Amino acid sequence: MTKNYIFLLHNPTQAFVGSNHNLGLEIFPKAKLEDAQYENNFAFKTFEDVTVFWSTRYSINDSGKVLFEVINFFDISKKNTIFVSYDDFDVLENEVKFRNGVSSNIAHNGIRSIIANVKTYKFNIISVRIGFGFRRKGGEHLRDIVLGKINASNQANSARLLMNIITNE
Repeated sequence: MTKNYIFLLHNPTQAFVGSNHNLGLEIFPKAKLEDAQYENNFAFKTFEDVTVFWSTRYSINDSGKVLFEVINFFDISKKNTIFVSYDDFDVLENEVKFRNGVSSNIAHNGIRSIIANVKTYKFNIISVRIGFGFRRKGGEHLRDIVLGKINASNQANSARLLMNIITNE
């Protein structure tokens, strides 16, 4: 059986908890991630044929360092699929978009870090873009939107969709 991996991009500092910027991790119900195992810079939990992992030390901007460590720790190869889950303000709320590979055209610093630190062409990586609906109002800064509170309905719907697709249900 081929193993899948899900990398939940987020910032591990308290300031980002519950924000749109942490959608990559926050879509997973916290109860599902209890009893995780911890390594130097990441934590992980395995569910049958899927292992979920996230950074415990580095910010989103250094996601590539964490992915590099995880690839070596689990001896991940091209036969495995790595889903990279992250927030995307260009995707509407309650939508999850998938893309084969990672693109340097994306403004997301976590994806840029992955490209810089991992030879992505050697791996089967699928980008999982979780939307929070970019609705900028007059005078509102992008930073305020990205750091805004997660919509609970969006969080639940995105989690359900992601897990259904990854587990082929």
